[in-house]
Amino acid sequence: MGLRLNDLKFFLILTYVEGQRLYMVHMLLLPFLPITALIVQNSGVLIKQLQYQREVTEIGRKVDEIKILEKFITNLQSERAEVAFYIFTNGSQTLEMNLTTRYKMMIGV
Repeated sequence: MGLRLNDLKFFLILTYVEGQRLYMVHMLLLPFLPITALIVQNSGVLIKQLQYQREVTEIGRKVDEIKILEKFITNLQSERAEVAFYIFTNGSQTLEMNLTTRYKMMIGV
């Protein structure tokens, strides 16, 4: 069975229509490739920035904890100095404030 002219015309028309469709799909998808690449790139940058922000927030929280600890240690040292001075003077004098006031102030920290 040989190839007839009508079969060849149908094949060319079919190929032409499929080629047009394929070309149309390519033209529709082609502009989205750079957009997709930018979305992927920006997603990666955003993930890194969020991780950096999380680390900075954690460091800030640790600094706040250290500030509270520093205040506590400072008050503890002041109380120790007042107790030592009170013992040294046989209870006749205090440095800045009496021990009860210093203890209440320290508990408030």
